[in-house]
Amino acid sequence: MNATETKEYVEELFRYKPISIGKLLLTWDREEIIEREVKRLQDDWNNTTPDLPCPAEPEIYLNAKNNDLLFNGEWDSLCTDLTEEIESCHSKDGEWLAQYESGSKYLFDGDFASTFLKQLSLDTRSRFHIFQYGTGFAISITHPENKWIYVIPK
Repeated sequence: MNATETKEYVEELFRYKPISIGKLLLTWDREEIIEREVKRLQDDWNNTTPDLPCPAEPEIYLNAKNNDLLFNGEWDSLCTDLTEEIESCHSKDGEWLAQYESGSKYLFDGDFASTFLKQLSLDTRSRFHIFQYGTGFAISITHPENKWIYVIPK
């Protein structure tokens, strides 16, 4: 399929009546992860050393914010869950059609979550929510900018 045929094919797929957005599947929110980790660290401190004052919250917050192992583990968990969702969509050959809220559309490959998210320029600095959208996904990105991406299997 040449570029013109691909463009026409993508436009035709998205011409169908709008699909309603389904249930929330996954969320990536760095600040929420940090808040959970701060609470966990404070609880651990209070449970293991109740006689000593807990470090100040800003100090604990900075430790959590700079904990790459925490974010790598959380990202791996999100990718595992998203890969399961991707596999359930039965995308032939791992090809997806994405349409941004702005109207731009493109075709990409993504069998696994890490590839899928990279193709959509989503990473650990982003804040996003992934919803069911027909046989694909609707992704609400709330950081660094507010936008929606609709992704369906080809």
